Amino acid sequence: MILEDFKDRSGLWVTQVHWHKRCAWTRSGSVWNNMRRRCIPNGRTQSRLPTYVGCTLSDNFKDFQYFVEWSNKQVGFGIDNYQLDKDLLFRGNKMYSEDTCIYVPKPLNMFLCSHNKTRGKYKTGVYYEPDRNKYQAKIQLVNSHKHLGRYGTEDEAHEVYKVAKEAEARRWAARLEAGEYLVDEKLITILRNWTWDSYEQQ
Repeated sequence: MILEDFKDRSGLWVTQVHWHKRCAWTRSGSVWNNMRRRCIPNGRTQSRLPTYVGCTLSDNFKDFQYFVEWSNKQVGFGIDNYQLDKDLLFRGNKMYSEDTCIYVPKPLNMFLCSHNKTRGKYKTGVYYEPDRNKYQAKIQLVNSHKHLGRYGTEDEAHEVYKVAKEAEARRWAARLEAGEYLVDEKLITILRNWTWDSYEQQ
């Protein structure tokens, strides 16, 4: 259960509410708690998801009162199925801060995720078919996969995947420009110019 942000009698923003051995997080409190957990060295989140190893919080983001004030001014905050992202504006960024974070629709965040942990030993977007001795290229869309054909080498399949990924990023930019999702204008600019190589190198 997530509660809307509110202040207590002293005028401070509340992170969570306890009653009858149960608790409920406020909207900002839930985001803030999850963010902090990702930044605990050798914590449960980093052990399960190594991509968070090395993540830190800015001094301002360590302060919940600052964080909730910042969040409530951000485009997309408070809309269901949006997530706080730290590295779309600055690829490879490891610090959650007021200058690096942005709220984005979950489907877009998942599309841009490289899925390094789950992709196996082959390059992103490539799946080997031993019965055919072929490499299949496949791209993850919102709720499905799109098959891009079979190729003789891993590199060929990966190149096809890269082209498809960049084309899909442009389609996302068009969807955002059309108002399908409410986002910060900076995100649209990033998607217009998004390339796989620049994404992977950082």
